[in-house]
Amino acid sequence: MFTGLPDPPRTGWWDVECGFADSGESVPLRNDEERRALEPVVRRLVLLGLLEAQHLDGERPEGDRGRLADAVVEWAEREGPAATVAVPVGAGWQPGFVSAQLVRAGLMRNPGARPSPAHLYVRDVVLDALAGRQARLLAYEELPYRWGGRGDREARSVARARGLDATPYAVEVDRRAKAERIAVYASQIRHISPPAGRLDDPSVLPAEECYWQLGSSVVR
Repeated sequence: MFTGLPDPPRTGWWDVECGFADSGESVPLRNDEERRALEPVVRRLVLLGLLEAQHLDGERPEGDRGRLADAVVEWAEREGPAATVAVPVGAGWQPGFVSAQLVRAGLMRNPGARPSPAHLYVRDVVLDALAGRQARLLAYEELPYRWGGRGDREARSVARARGLDATPYAVEVDRRAKAERIAVYASQIRHISPPAGRLDDPSVLPAEECYWQLGSSVVR
């Protein structure tokens, strides 16, 4: 989604965190990582070209919503009844007022990353765009955010807001194969890995991945 190259180049906070001078260094490298990581496992990869939030001045342009929605709807219509669209559920730590103050004061350990605003944006735009359309909708629990907070409550909330059910199920993970794919994202692994170890270490990865099927509620 957020693979666009600013013109002129910009220096964002995540660029600095990962050791890049600016977007002119970071974006091409990270897009190449994306291609190499996914090439063995996807039929067709499209880099949509929206800018990352770190490279924006102020709010995200409203036109980005339309570009994302149009791309997903076009793909779903091309795939027909077999279309399955997976969106990030929005896992992560969602602190209450008291716990946030305790962490800020150093009296409580930070449990982990908060939900990614980029993930929440994509999730909501895609689900809104596909409302009422013939597509199977899934939400998945993202790494590394799940270490901050599991996605169950968020999945139920997202589904309920749209008049849907969230049916959970778990999928067994080939942790070695997944770690090999993650290892391609070398520019970011050190910065997003949990305290337990690196994400490119199979032993650190969960043995199961959680998904929720988002479907129409059944009146009983």
